[in-house]
Amino acid sequence: MISNTSAAYSYVAFHNSASAPTAGASIFFKIGIPAGGAANVEFSNGVAFSSGIGITTVTGAADSNTTAVAANDLIINLFYK
Repeated sequence: MISNTSAAYSYVAFHNSASAPTAGASIFFKIGIPAGGAANVEFSNGVAFSSGIGITTVTGAADSNTTAVAANDLIINLFYK
């Protein structure tokens, strides 16, 4: 579950990485969250991350975007098994 408390679109990028990911590099997939909105994302069969799960949060849709969202703009709850 991801909710966006800001007045602008925000994006959560997922990285297949064993170490801390770098925003704007090696994006596995990205989810856009509308201003004041939320998203529930569920993958019935899961998504294979062979190295590890890393996330970065940015303000732009382009995979190359590196501008971080402000503190408290996104509330992110991730569950994995």
